[in-house]
Amino acid sequence: MTEQNMPGVSDALRALARSEAEAIAQDISGVRAVVIATGDGFDIAVAARAEVDPQRIAALASSMAAIGAVVSAEAGLGRSTSVTVGTDNGFAVVYAATYDGGPRHQRDRRTRRAAGAGELPHRGGRAGAVPMIDAQVRAGLRAIVAQPGIRASSLVDLSTGMVLLWEGPAGLLPVAEAASDYWRLCNRQEQVLGVLGPPLAQVLMHADTRVTIVRCGEGLLLVTLSKEGETVDWNRWKRSAQELEPIAAKL
Repeated sequence: MTEQNMPGVSDALRALARSEAEAIAQDISGVRAVVIATGDGFDIAVAARAEVDPQRIAALASSMAAIGAVVSAEAGLGRSTSVTVGTDNGFAVVYAATYDGGPRHQRDRRTRRAAGAGELPHRGGRAGAVPMIDAQVRAGLRAIVAQPGIRASSLVDLSTGMVLLWEGPAGLLPVAEAASDYWRLCNRQEQVLGVLGPPLAQVLMHADTRVTIVRCGEGLLLVTLSKEGETVDWNRWKRSAQELEPIAAKL
């Protein structure tokens, strides 16, 4: 995906990102490269003093940040702000950055309300209508899991991979967190796969379990795990997913 057709990234934001990347590279001694990227793994700007692949770095940074957010929440350490990888020859550091406004800021608030409580997002809560909406979404997920053949269902934040709400065996929760990587991988390959149109759903067949992923509002995914070999009424599941989407969009 080129800078010109990257969704949600304005010319002003790209210019600011380039300026900041250059300033960091110049002001800090020993920096080999600075890559500024979106949360879902697209590079916006790069300032390099060595040969690097900014697209690959951006994709890897997205996955590292998602893992850091999950670990921080599970350990009750608050919101993850950075991830550092130490190597024989230096460090690779991923810092989280936010801006005030737009869908990404809304998604960041979802993460902060969970991280502030030191828990997974679906265990947090803001004052006002959000707990009520959480209950409505949870009821929708519970109705999906009650359908024959369904093992678990969850609402996942696409930008971080964190589970916002979950119904099903606790042992399967990490699967839902990891499943968002399938969708992000498709986004990263948009330059090739874009000719097919935007993704509407992903179905992944494993030996014991089928993973079905669909969008469920801005920046949200509905991840459903079903038992491979058992009959599932997918028309009924689709209706439930469609009913859930406008409720989840209010989170």
